[in-house]
Amino acid sequence: MRTKTDEYVDTIDDSAYYALLNALVGQTFEGPINESAEPDFIEFGKSVTIPYTNILGSLFFVIFFGAFFIMMWLRQGNIMIPSTIGIIVGGVLLKYAPAEFRLPAILFISFNIFGIIYTLLKERS
Repeated sequence: MRTKTDEYVDTIDDSAYYALLNALVGQTFEGPINESAEPDFIEFGKSVTIPYTNILGSLFFVIFFGAFFIMMWLRQGNIMIPSTIGIIVGGVLLKYAPAEFRLPAILFISFNIFGIIYTLLKERS
């Protein structure tokens, strides 16, 4: 016969589910769902990323946007368009970046600038 333990299993974190439900119908799970409620798309975007940011933290966004730019570079075969978009988006998002990601973000923006300069010089010669 199997022995019973005194330890409890941790409950599953369901905060992402309730955040998603709140974003879609504008309320928590108590009571009937208001089907005519307007969804909040900003809260929806935040609630979709909760499971990933709970595990990876802010590194999730680095991986997500990094994969986007790498795929764009591989599909284009040219670094100019992803670099230009990276400079624009990086400059805007730099304001919202946490303090520990500011230096790497500035490094990536400077790599983009050097990549554009290198590509322009390579095409001229």
